[in-house]
Amino acid sequence: MDIKKVSVELIFLIAIFGTLLWMGLGGLSDYKLEHGFPTGYLASDNYAHVSWAEHIKNEGNYRKSGLSTAGGFPDVIGHYPMMHSHLSAIFSMLSGLETYDTMLFLTFFFSCFSTLIVYFMLRRYDRNIAILSVPLATFLFVYNFYFILLWGQYAMLFGNFFAILSIWAFSRIELKHSGILLGLGLSAAFQSHPPEMIICSAFIVFIMVIRLILKNVSKKEMIELAKAAAVFLLATLYYLMIFVFAITRISISRDKNPLLDLTQPHMEYLRTTLFSHFHIASFVIVAGALAFLLLAKKLKTVFQYSAYALLFGFCNYLGGKLGSRSLAQRSYWPITLAPLFGLGLFQVIKLTKIKWKKTYSVFLSAIIVIGIVNAYYQKMSPHGLVEQNQWNGIKWLNENTPLDSEIYFFYGDTYNQGGIMYNVFRKVTFADSSDFVNKLSNKIISRHYLSYLVAEISYKLPYRKSTFDYGAHMLEMDKSVFESEKDICSFDYLLFDKVSIQPVLAQYNMAIRNAMLSNNWIEEVYSNDVVSIIHNKKPGEECIPMEGIKLEVKE
Repeated sequence: MDIKKVSVELIFLIAIFGTLLWMGLGGLSDYKLEHGFPTGYLASDNYAHVSWAEHIKNEGNYRKSGLSTAGGFPDVIGHYPMMHSHLSAIFSMLSGLETYDTMLFLTFFFSCFSTLIVYFMLRRYDRNIAILSVPLATFLFVYNFYFILLWGQYAMLFGNFFAILSIWAFSRIELKHSGILLGLGLSAAFQSHPPEMIICSAFIVFIMVIRLILKNVSKKEMIELAKAAAVFLLATLYYLMIFVFAITRISISRDKNPLLDLTQPHMEYLRTTLFSHFHIASFVIVAGALAFLLLAKKLKTVFQYSAYALLFGFCNYLGGKLGSRSLAQRSYWPITLAPLFGLGLFQVIKLTKIKWKKTYSVFLSAIIVIGIVNAYYQKMSPHGLVEQNQWNGIKWLNENTPLDSEIYFFYGDTYNQGGIMYNVFRKVTFADSSDFVNKLSNKIISRHYLSYLVAEISYKLPYRKSTFDYGAHMLEMDKSVFESEKDICSFDYLLFDKVSIQPVLAQYNMAIRNAMLSNNWIEEVYSNDVVSIIHNKKPGEECIPMEGIKLEVKE
């Protein structure tokens, strides 16, 4: 490659990549790589992913789930797709950064890098279209497109990245050993988030069927596809067995939703990304779609995948499981629709009869990026659901309590987001806020509160009975194990928040704490400005009278 010829192009790509990282990660991380607690984590899923990465880092594998996500059951298998958590754990060990820092960085880095993969696929076809496609990626960090990152849908984002990488490998399937990269890409997508691999594979199968009908497939390409299938099976075999015999079987038994349901199209409120969110750019994408229909025979795989992503994105109106997955895929439209955007913009430019140069494309793209940023970008503040003192309390429990300890969390403004408590890595139970408020209203300190066992219950806590037979604790055990009135005197350690957006709730927390501390076998073992942790040395001993304690709470 002649550096002199591509210097402007290289500078442009570096500037774009930097701009995307600045938009997505900059404000959210306070422009720092290292933090004292999770920064930029706004939902339960964010903290759940951190706990998984930390568990893998500490254990060195994911054969079993962490105790907090497993509800204290030691035999729950590692069943959630974990490519993103493994990568975050590895990067943490290599860099010395905490897993919550590496996970946030890698999520945004991979999302931005997807833009470059699409760019280089387009560059083989036309450099101008490749350059003109790039500005659409800036929408990834504005409007509802950004929610998917902020709300911790990291597995899906990593799955999409590896799906894009797989499409790149498929677009070069004529090359020797390209099937190996394709197989690894599909395996990584599957072990990041299976739906993305399935959606990507459906596209590849569709294209190959068309090419077979048209007799446009060589023996060499078929050999590479066979290699891809073999590599995928070998690289995915362990998790594939769990997915088929545990996750899929349990999902089918509990989920009665049909594949299609035309009566209930999916339009979830905050997560919904609309085509109209692209504003003027949506007209350019439509122009690109029309150009695709006219030039389909001449266009390469990357354009076909872009048209597929556009069409699949509107399958939400079909409802059912397919509609749900379709709606989720819309969040990645700024990446997958970029080829149609670049194609449409270039076709419009060609109508002007201007003798267009690559340098013009660079400047026009730069102007569009600046325009989008100025018009729609809003800097995110570096905050999260948990602040430093709360995180210090969680960290203390993680580092200073025996593994078999049972932990109880009283009311906290954000503890309804269970992923936060996954990071304790112990069996954790927390108080139901409605029952808590009800007993406060009755002005009584009770020994029993309606409580929930903290656990990641998407697939009902699966465990292995034999090679091909799996059980599920939640389907086999009484509901009271997971939700019932719990005796707070039976727990080893109890955490209280001292502050709340509703001060009376914090005051009630402190009243319960003080009542328990009146027993000489209970002591405070950790305290800061926000949290207090007490240790009950005699779990099961009466620490609160059975009839409760009447109290006066200042309004």
